[in-house]
Amino acid sequence: MIKSLEILRKTKMENKGITLVALVITVIILIILAGITIVGLTGEKGLIKEAKTSKELTELAGLEEQIDLAIIKAEQKHRNPTMGDVITELINNKVISDESRVNKDTGAIHTDLGYLIEGKLDDYIGKTSTGDGNTTGNNTMGGNTSGGGDTPTPPVSNVAVPGEIVTGDENKEYTKNGTAVIPVGFAIVPGLDDVEEGLTISDVANDTANTGNQFVWIPVTDETPYERNTSYEYTGISAKAIDDIEYLPDEITDEEAAVRNTKGFYISRYEAGKEGTSTLVSKKGANVWVDIPQETTKSTAKTMFTSNRHVKSALISGIQWDMTMKFIASKPRLDGTNKTYDVTKSDSSRHISGGVKVSGNNEADKVCNIYDLEGNAWECIAEKSTYDTNLPILSRGGSYDKSHSASYRIYGNGGASLYVSFRLALYVM
Repeated sequence: MIKSLEILRKTKMENKGITLVALVITVIILIILAGITIVGLTGEKGLIKEAKTSKELTELAGLEEQIDLAIIKAEQKHRNPTMGDVITELINNKVISDESRVNKDTGAIHTDLGYLIEGKLDDYIGKTSTGDGNTTGNNTMGGNTSGGGDTPTPPVSNVAVPGEIVTGDENKEYTKNGTAVIPVGFAIVPGLDDVEEGLTISDVANDTANTGNQFVWIPVTDETPYERNTSYEYTGISAKAIDDIEYLPDEITDEEAAVRNTKGFYISRYEAGKEGTSTLVSKKGANVWVDIPQETTKSTAKTMFTSNRHVKSALISGIQWDMTMKFIASKPRLDGTNKTYDVTKSDSSRHISGGVKVSGNNEADKVCNIYDLEGNAWECIAEKSTYDTNLPILSRGGSYDKSHSASYRIYGNGGASLYVSFRLALYVM
């Protein structure tokens, strides 16, 4: 009996020993397998690294495709595109946020995602444009030739410097939250150089004192429909609004083509002002030009900068007014007194009673650096309406005694009135 118990005890001890050995071996095997798995995930050729590499290759391929598309767009839009033309399209394609991310000497592109891409822009290093006009017969794109068509737009090269008048024969570009064309004879007003907030130019250098004629850039991108908005207040008139005629300068035959050629236009910062008996200005503190028939405003509006072939002025059209409203409404905006500005709603603080004041008098009626869109004087434009055949001429905005929104349309007979003025558009040529 004792012997049997001894045998049983030894058997249990042997089984226990076998169990411990098996456990140790199992643990070792698991450690080995874990090591293999970790190496497989994080090693030089691990799954994690492979996934990261795959993601980077996909991003890089996508960026290169966007760069190729930007080059194609530049080639389509310009007969002889420059580095600046391609950079503009790179910004539009969201490859880069601004032109500083391209080394113009080497063509290297430092993308916003952190990749350095070289070799794509080699053909554009040091390249200058010979003009963008595509001629057909006697017509070229841009302004009038002796054959009756539009002349080529002078090439845009280099970059404008805020405060400095652009000189020479070429307009310049400026990029900050968008791109604007700065015409010869004008300078960006220092501190007002953000395209998204209303880049402002003047025909006076360093015009922080607001002594020159000033205009605000309204960008029109390739994707932006160039069209009238008929949904604004007084929709009965809006739905029957039509283009006027004979408001364009002789050098321009197609308003939209001229705007799209430079990807935008300028609107006068102030209502039309008058110095002396007949000098048209867009200046702060000017006497607003009222008591002038609409037909006369069309010819008068063309009289600014007649000696500067790089710009042409005209009475603003209904579509240009609506494009200005669209630009203002593209994001939340504040007026000059930090109140919310809504182009579809009136605000009594922008309608100062007692008659038309000098231009730029009311800070509450300023948005995107543009004054008096809602108040002060009504502004007749190059737009008519079939809503009432006896009152075909349209005006926009509101006046000092009428609380209407900046987008408002109202009809009239087009006669001279002490509370109706007009506003200019400036085309870059």
